[in-house]
Amino acid sequence: MTYNSRLAQELGKWADTQPGGEAIHDALFRAYFVQARDISQPAVLLDIAKQVALPVDGAREVLEKRTF
Repeated sequence: MTYNSRLAQELGKWADTQPGGEAIHDALFRAYFVQARDISQPAVLLDIAKQVALPVDGAREVLEKRTF
């Protein structure tokens, strides 16, 4: 399966501005290539953000407003 990664890329750019945010890149890679998760879905991306201890409310805002 292939999934559109645009939202994941935007989330990654935002994560780079957050303390510890660089961890999301490895988590997104694992989610896509190892776990075959659909990283085009906001719910999946929010779960990944939560797993790497990023603020979920901030991540949700980025995904909804498309600010990155």
